[in-house]
Amino acid sequence: MKKLLISVLMIAALLASGCISDKDATTEEPTDNISQPDTAPLIPREVLFGNPDKALARLSPDGTRISYLAPVNGVLNVWVGPADEPDSAEPVTNDTYRGISTYFWAYTNEHILYTQEPGW
Repeated sequence: MKKLLISVLMIAALLASGCISDKDATTEEPTDNISQPDTAPLIPREVLFGNPDKALARLSPDGTRISYLAPVNGVLNVWVGPADEPDSAEPVTNDTYRGISTYFWAYTNEHILYTQEPGW
């Protein structure tokens, strides 16, 4: 009984998602008067896989400064600035190879700790 219930639920989910339909069960040829949907333009790869404008924003432990990852010459680096003026932040790292993907504030409020891939 449990297997039957699971099978019925799976078929209902497939019908609801449009993966299968009543037309799939028939052998009728499609008619020529069915219009094709307009094709949307492709999303550029840079938008999907490129660097973000800003990422991983964090406040210093004392709350006076903000940090985030942002590109410098196309490579992600750590930027730091006053918490009340984040647009005046400046890069504090200068990685030119793979970029920085993870960083943390030290409890001193003066240091940033980050991981960096070796350049081999």
